Amino acid sequence: MYIAELKGKLPSTLEGSEDILTSNVFSFFKYANRTIYLKHFLLFLDLNLNEKELETAEFIFWPRLDDGTEPDLIILAGKYYLLFEAKLHSDFSNDTENDTYQLTRELIAGKRDADTRGLIFKIIAITKDSCCPSVIYEKLSKKYKSFLYWSNWQKVASLLLDQLEEFGGNASNYLFAEDLYRFLDHRNLRRFISFERLSNLYKYKSATTIFLPAKEMNYRGYFVGFENVLSTLKYTRTCQYKIFFQKTFFSTMPNLFLSNRRKIFFRR
Repeated sequence: MYIAELKGKLPSTLEGSEDILTSNVFSFFKYANRTIYLKHFLLFLDLNLNEKELETAEFIFWPRLDDGTEPDLIILAGKYYLLFEAKLHSDFSNDTENDTYQLTRELIAGKRDADTRGLIFKIIAITKDSCCPSVIYEKLSKKYKSFLYWSNWQKVASLLLDQLEEFGGNASNYLFAEDLYRFLDHRNLRRFISFERLSNLYKYKSATTIFLPAKEMNYRGYFVGFENVLSTLKYTRTCQYKIFFQKTFFSTMPNLFLSNRRKIFFRR
């Protein structure tokens, strides 16, 4: 299903489907190396399972609980009963079915089932928000809040990217993980990669490795690189004009700050 959506082959009624997203992501956790991907995802939720618990975990997609509620997924792993409710376009704030909050209904029914099995109950809400939306707790009774965890789709993308960057083509389930990451990127469900992270990815041993050696190139066009240009300077040259802060919205800044605008110079 990843490739069909990436190539625009899904019917318009299925494009962006919440259920397809849930199926794609959690099918990956089911079939890929669980001791890497499922383990690290559950660690985001402060749940540390051992290898045997991960390998024997049971995935139950769209089960129907005894009160008729239908969460997206239940994972039975080790001593835990993990109920997942995933959202994409919709959110919990619009839930008015049966005049009872959706997470409350699923929590009550899920906990009852977990108690019957003798397992520790947890409910995990997954959204596309960059931080936990307060609305998921606002409608939840105080006595139930300790059972609720939150995560987002972006954490899945981050987990995949970490593995792909660290191990490249040697990453476990590489092709599977790469396609899922591309799928999440296509859905705009990945985090912003900070400039700090990029600077750590690309480290140079010396300044001479930043630019191409102009003298050794067969064709370079007109630009020869800052390294060659700046090497011709015999002294420090101070800029005499306002390069920055030309916009009027900077006019309210303190004069002390603006007085530093001329301290832009080149060194040999």
